[in-house]
Amino acid sequence: MPRKPKITGTEPKNALLELKNELETQATAVVITPISLTAKQKQEITDVLESHFGNTLRIENRVEKTYIAGMYIRVGDQVIDLTLRSRIDTLRERLLP
Repeated sequence: MPRKPKITGTEPKNALLELKNELETQATAVVITPISLTAKQKQEITDVLESHFGNTLRIENRVEKTYIAGMYIRVGDQVIDLTLRSRIDTLRERLLP
């Protein structure tokens, strides 16, 4: 009898989950914040992003303690950078020649 291949580590599992989500027209929104989001915050972000992207999203919150404030959102290959660092960089570019 042929043996079933073993899936080890998280990368193959994540790849399969992403493929499954694409087939179900459900994308994953990775939301990186300085602290964990509450259930209410996740729902509010989900509502805004689903209306923007037009499909069902699953929110995956990752904590990045080096962030001071704001959030970084990735849905597929699209990025929304709302971090304090990006806002400071934008101001610096506008103000300094």
